[in-house]
Amino acid sequence: MKKYIYLLLASVILASCGTTATTTRGDSYPKMYAEKPLTILVMPPINKTVNVEAKEYFYTSMAMPLAEKGYYVISPFLAMDFLKSESAYDSEMYIDGSLTAFKNVFGADVALFTIINQWSKSTIGSVITVDIEYILKSTTSNEVLFTRKGVLRVDTSVNS
Repeated sequence: MKKYIYLLLASVILASCGTTATTTRGDSYPKMYAEKPLTILVMPPINKTVNVEAKEYFYTSMAMPLAEKGYYVISPFLAMDFLKSESAYDSEMYIDGSLTAFKNVFGADVALFTIINQWSKSTIGSVITVDIEYILKSTTSNEVLFTRKGVLRVDTSVNS
């Protein structure tokens, strides 16, 4: 009986000594590392919700996380003013088209498109829930370099 216990214990120890395969960022995002973008133009969000304020609220919060990751982000407020003056404020017109004009005018390597699919604000719990999709497209090759969907929840309650 002791032999079976020792054999079982030895097999458990040997099975736990396996190696795990590590995945690098280059393996996960090959197009991003092939293109190596430095400058990002944040396009105004595409709002598919009934909340009119969602587009403005979300657009104001996009530049900081990208800048903290080391990218040069073209000022969203200056870009929005320029796009409004050129009647190019709606990102829906450009998401499937050529982006070389943004490379020529802004000098951006990539353009970040966001699609707001859901925006709900709970007044009782003070929680904003956003269903969002990010699409990062190259301004030179028009290829999608990165895409991600997710749900964000932000607690806006104030603790006293």
